Amino acid sequence: MLQNVLPPESFKMQYAFAGGDIVDAAVFVKGKVIPIDSKFSLENYNRFAEAADGQDKLNYEKTFVNDLKLRISETAKYIRPDEGTMDFAFMFIPHEAIYYDLLVNKVGDEENLIQRAASKYKVIIVSPTSFLAYL
Repeated sequence: MLQNVLPPESFKMQYAFAGGDIVDAAVFVKGKVIPIDSKFSLENYNRFAEAADGQDKLNYEKTFVNDLKLRISETAKYIRPDEGTMDFAFMFIPHEAIYYDLLVNKVGDEENLIQRAASKYKVIIVSPTSFLAYL
């Protein structure tokens, strides 16, 4: 996706930090790095989406939400201003429907996961469409 919208010198796939951690991608803007991670489990979402209403659906939703919370905290570890990153990171969700469900709070408890990610962890959850808008 980055290859289609950015010049090659403005991003790097599999960007390595000094300690050896590797983020999926990095975009370079005005001498700073925007880390982009796309850790995401579609399987848990599919189980939730395909489950009939009832306890199974609630259990799958809880599993999916916990998975997302874990992915958000994992993405936050790439925010390293001492290594030249911005004070935020992008968590890329490659599925517009899931992003929409998160945006309108159809998934999760009373707390909106997109707002939680941004306020608590400085992680901005993006989809293919919103990613381009943020850039």
